[in-house]
Amino acid sequence: MGYSYDFFVAALTCPHCGVVSKENYTTKMQTSIRDEDTDGVYMGVGFPLVLNLPEMEELNYIPILPVVEGETIRIGHSWVCVSCMWARRWAVVEVAENVIQKIEDIDIKKELIKLNYVHFDIVDELHAVLGISYDDLMDSDISALSKKLYSTES
Repeated sequence: MGYSYDFFVAALTCPHCGVVSKENYTTKMQTSIRDEDTDGVYMGVGFPLVLNLPEMEELNYIPILPVVEGETIRIGHSWVCVSCMWARRWAVVEVAENVIQKIEDIDIKKELIKLNYVHFDIVDELHAVLGISYDDLMDSDISALSKKLYSTES
């Protein structure tokens, strides 16, 4: 039976309640980044992952910084704490040499401008912080809005 997504998995510590997640689907880091190969797979550190960079936007990832050949690709992805259900935490998934090298919690306000891509969930954050309607956000340059908002915060 085919699935429409896989899961990034890592033991992530919730900065709100301190609980460490299991390396499974409970953090809700579902992704279709493998496009047609999705099969409900848990993708953690060491998982081989070949990224189809020209298709990233179609796979719900918004470009932030250009990818430089041979350098680590940094992807921001939202996650949820299974214990306190604190939503809109962010993790970075680092891919180098077609292998996931790292998955760890990040402060999106400090790290967004260092990412190559960010998951489309950033739209919910922009809506909440900026008060822009979803319709207006869909007509906006989300990458530029994200950079503008978070590059000015310390």
